[in-house]
Amino acid sequence: MTHATLEMAEHIARHRLDEGLSASEAHQRAAQELHLQATPALWPDAVQIAACMRSRIALFHPTQNEDLRILRQLALHWMHRLADFEPHVFGPVWDGTATRPCPVQIMLCCDDSTAVDIVLMAHQQPYKVRQHVLSWHERHSAWRHPITMEVHVLDRTTQRRQPRLDPQGQPMRGNTKALTTLLSGVTR
Repeated sequence: MTHATLEMAEHIARHRLDEGLSASEAHQRAAQELHLQATPALWPDAVQIAACMRSRIALFHPTQNEDLRILRQLALHWMHRLADFEPHVFGPVWDGTATRPCPVQIMLCCDDSTAVDIVLMAHQQPYKVRQHVLSWHERHSAWRHPITMEVHVLDRTTQRRQPRLDPQGQPMRGNTKALTTLLSGVTR
């Protein structure tokens, strides 16, 4: 790995873990900061970024295991509430790299998104809508800052086209049963 590639991987890890940015947002910001937008050949791969993320978690996020447990419990709570829509958790909460700023991301399968609206209204949950993503903030008694919830509503065709495995061959999302298994102590 070149110095520029390592530096970009470290910047991406910092943005994802410390600011809760998505992978694509973190890549864009790191490329801008390091003036590497025009040289994608120097960009790190997923394995290199994951290694930097593990190192950063070990150094700067001593409460990450407990934070991850809280975020996964919140995801499971909402997956039960939204069970009619085949919920799957994905992103940092699923892959085990979530820190406090990371959003809880749940994918729903639904051909009529108004059905999801009705369920959220029944739970008196206010939310914002942005390009098929419903979002809101949750509170946890142990945290000063709110937790961002993101519910991505996909139709069945789009959901089936989503990649199922990451570059390391691990599932990119998990259903309620898989998340319950993770919470019971079996980790990814």
